Amino acid sequence: MDEIDALPTDQRTVLVAMVIAGHRTDEVAERLNIAQGTVLSRLARARARLRTACALGKHSDAISLLPEETGLH
Repeated sequence: MDEIDALPTDQRTVLVAMVIAGHRTDEVAERLNIAQGTVLSRLARARARLRTACALGKHSDAISLLPEETGLH
């Protein structure tokens, strides 16, 4: 998934940990030694970048990582 690989490392790490590996916010925060709010903001920024990439017509499996309320599913 090129769009995921293109994410900044901090955003990609959180996205993979939460969405792909299924870890909870508190688990990711503890493991990365950051606040839970930071985890959530990094996840939101990663999803926003993926949403933009999908809206620009880049075909990818990344769309499955977006919340359903985006309307892009």
